[in-house]
Amino acid sequence: NEFALDLGFAQQLSKSFGLGVSMRYINSSISRAYFNGSSGNAANSVAVDLGGTYRPKTFSVNGKTMHLTSGFLFSNVGAKIKYSNDENFLPMNLRLGVGLKTEFDAYNALSVYFDVNKLLVPTPPVYKYKLDASGKPTTEIELDPSTGKRLIASGKDPNVDVVTGLFQSFNDAPTGFREELQELNLSFGTEYNYNNLLFVRGGYFYEPIQKGGRQFITLGFGTRLKVLHFDGSYLIPTSLNNPLQNTWRISLSFYFDEAGKESPEP
Repeated sequence: NEFALDLGFAQQLSKSFGLGVSMRYINSSISRAYFNGSSGNAANSVAVDLGGTYRPKTFSVNGKTMHLTSGFLFSNVGAKIKYSNDENFLPMNLRLGVGLKTEFDAYNALSVYFDVNKLLVPTPPVYKYKLDASGKPTTEIELDPSTGKRLIASGKDPNVDVVTGLFQSFNDAPTGFREELQELNLSFGTEYNYNNLLFVRGGYFYEPIQKGGRQFITLGFGTRLKVLHFDGSYLIPTSLNNPLQNTWRISLSFYFDEAGKESPEP
């Protein structure tokens, strides 16, 4: 069983800036699929999300009203989670994004979005391997004779605390700055909005092939009926035999603050 419980709070600090924070309790029993031949225990951890949005005043270009939005989100910042005898970092992540909405008239609007994601956990280093009699590397990792730890050829030791790992994740790639750039995931998206009743969406997610190679297109739609909002999307991978192919995502939301309000007329 896998589950998480969230408790969040958001506050508008000014006309332009808002801040939100949430705490999450995580319970994971994935290790009960047996690790090293023995049954593992359920793992528990606590994490925090912190995000903010900035929306300056609207402005006009060629008679069209423009809305600029930017934001950030630190997610899954918390203690390591322990399966069996091993501790693992939570998937801490930093997301930075910007969006621009253009209102063509009272009914039609088009928005474009771009964001960057960075995983805030240490990058695995390249370890040093023992050499055979001819000087060629073997498959056996060389150990430090004084500590018994594996010797690192390039990169940094990933066995650090959470705070150190968070900051270390920005400069620990074994091959240097170019590899650090490959750890950035890029997302592009657009949304057509008709009178806040009908939404049509499209997007593209790009992860460098050196870091996993997840790359896919998303097509989505949404509709609003008073307090109920329905959204759906479909994933289209750009490579064959991708485990994400034929993936649907559907959500139904209830907005309490809109109860009693009249829905916009089409």
